Amino acid sequence: MNFIRCLLPLLLLWANVICAQTAWVEAVNNAIALRKQGEYSAAIAQLKPVLVLNAQRTAVHLELAVNYFKLQQYSEAQLHLDQVRLDKSLNQRSRQIAEALQAVIDKQQARLVKRHQSAHKFSANGSVGLGYDDNANIGPDDAELDIGGRFLVPEAVKTSDSYKLMTLSAGYSYRRPKPWIIQDKAIGFSWHNRISSYAKQYDDLSRYDLSYWALNSGPQLFQPGRWQLYLPLQFVSIQYGDKSLVDYWEFNPVYSVLFSAHTFSVRGGLTDKQYVQPIDQLTKDGLRYRLGLEYRVKLNNSNALRTGVDFTDNRAQALSRSYQSLRGSLQFEHSFNAMFSAYTALSYEDFSYKAVNAPLYDEARQESLMKMTVGLSATIRQHFVTNLLWRYDDKSANQALYEYDRQRLEMNIGFKY
Repeated sequence: MNFIRCLLPLLLLWANVICAQTAWVEAVNNAIALRKQGEYSAAIAQLKPVLVLNAQRTAVHLELAVNYFKLQQYSEAQLHLDQVRLDKSLNQRSRQIAEALQAVIDKQQARLVKRHQSAHKFSANGSVGLGYDDNANIGPDDAELDIGGRFLVPEAVKTSDSYKLMTLSAGYSYRRPKPWIIQDKAIGFSWHNRISSYAKQYDDLSRYDLSYWALNSGPQLFQPGRWQLYLPLQFVSIQYGDKSLVDYWEFNPVYSVLFSAHTFSVRGGLTDKQYVQPIDQLTKDGLRYRLGLEYRVKLNNSNALRTGVDFTDNRAQALSRSYQSLRGSLQFEHSFNAMFSAYTALSYEDFSYKAVNAPLYDEARQESLMKMTVGLSATIRQHFVTNLLWRYDDKSANQALYEYDRQRLEMNIGFKY
C-alpha cells in the first residue's frame, strides 16, 4: 500500500510532463503554420504562453525571433535571438538559421542607423491601376484633391465607365541633425519637398481624360513627442482632356499636439484658384478658406481611430459658385500585420449656396454629400504595394442640375522607396 502511495504522485508528475511536452510542441507547430500564412502576430500569441511555463525553450525563442523579424520589430527579434545563441546544445540546422537571421538583422539595423544619421533622405513611389465608376454626370466641378498633407488623394471626372490610372512621385527631405535650443527647449527642423503627377484615361466612350502635376514644399518645426507645426505650400496644375483647366496655389498649415497615444491637430487652408477657360474664370475664380480640427487615438498596436470636422468658405467671382460647407469625418484604421492593413472611412458634408439673380438651378440651395470608403492594402517585401478601394458617394439637394449616387472600385499595384 505504501508503495502504491509513493508511485501515484510519480505517475501524475510523469503524466503532467508528457502533457506539457505535447502542448509546447503543438504550440510551436501551430505557430509555424501561422507564420507560413503571414499571420506573424497570431504566431507570437501562440508562443508567448509557452515561455511563461518554460523560459528556456530554444525552439520557441528561435520561432519568436523569426516572427518579430517579419514584423520588422528588430529589437524584439534580437532579444530572443540572444537566448537562442546562448544554448550550447543547439543543433547545426538551428544554429545556421540563427546565424543567418542575425546577419540579416545586423544589415537592417545598420541601414536604419545610416538613414537616421543622414540629414538627407530621398523617396519615390508610383503605381498603375484599373477602376470602374458607375455614375455619369457633369464633371469635374472641382477635381477634388486633398492637398492638406504630403499625400495626394485625387478624385477625377465623374463618368460611367472603366478607366486606367498612373501615379508617380518623387521626394526629398532634409532634417537638421542637431535641434535648436530656444528658451531651454530643443526645437527640431525639417524640410519636405515632393513633386507628383497623376493621369487618368477613360475608355472610348468618354470625351476627356484628366491629369495633373503638383509641387509640394514646406518646413516643419517640432518638439519630439510634444508638438509639431507643418507649413506646406503647394502648386497644382490640372489638365482636362487636351486643354489646361486650372492652376492654383494652396497653403495648408497643420499644428499638432502629441501625446503617447493621442494626437490633436488644428489645420487651416487657403486656396487661390485661377481657371484658364473664360467661362470658368467668370464662374469659379476666387479664394477658398478652410479651418478644421482632427483627433487621432491609437487604440492598441493594431488599431487607430481618427475623426475631424472642417469648415470651408468658397468665394468665387460669381456668387452662384460661392458656398459654405461643414464636413465631418470618421476613419478607422487596422493593421493585420506588417504586410496587410485596412481602413474604413465615413464623411458627411453639408453645402449652403448663396442666392443671386440667376436661373432656378443657380439660386440659393442646400446640398449634402455622403462618402463611404473601404480600403485594403498589402506591402510585399517592403517596396511593392497593392491597393484595393471601394467607395460609395451619395449627393442630394433641394435645387440642383443633378443628384447622384455612385460606386467606385479601384485596384492598383505599385512601388515605394
